[in-house]
Amino acid sequence: MYHSEMGSVARTLALRRYRSKEVRILVSCKALDEGLDIPSADVGIVIASTSEQRQRIQRLGRILRRDEGKGTASLFYFSLLDTVEDTTLLDRGREEIEEMHLTYDEGFFHPAYDELAYTLLYRLQEKGLETEGIRAFIDQGRVQCHWRMKADELSALQQRAETTSLASYYSVMRTLAMIRERGA
Repeated sequence: MYHSEMGSVARTLALRRYRSKEVRILVSCKALDEGLDIPSADVGIVIASTSEQRQRIQRLGRILRRDEGKGTASLFYFSLLDTVEDTTLLDRGREEIEEMHLTYDEGFFHPAYDELAYTLLYRLQEKGLETEGIRAFIDQGRVQCHWRMKADELSALQQRAETTSLASYYSVMRTLAMIRERGA
């Protein structure tokens, strides 16, 4: 946790533990919107939106900084439809906002993604292939958007992947994209 009512030693310790990767998640209110540089951060989750464009840009900047070995960065905005958040999130109309309707019940669920994943797993099981390792990549992909990319783009990411694990992840996402593109 990191917030303005913590003492300076506690705040410094929290940031040090996050930067050293002793802890993986840093939770904050507005205290981290400006002035913090943690380039290794690759996922941001915003629960409370703001109508201030400068503040939204600052939040985005926390995640988009370059860092050695950093892959794709994602910023997720949780918002409520038909509230001030709905209109201030982006300067575009709702029809241009790509929405991911995740639900949570002892884990995240996304209906369209889950349908693709079940299709892939079913096909592999029909062929008598092991699915345990693939399930881990499917779980990882559920809260990211790679499966919505084009299969050829994912193939390029797979070829440039720096680790075997990352290449395998992109391979699974490419397969899901191919299932989605073919509509079967």
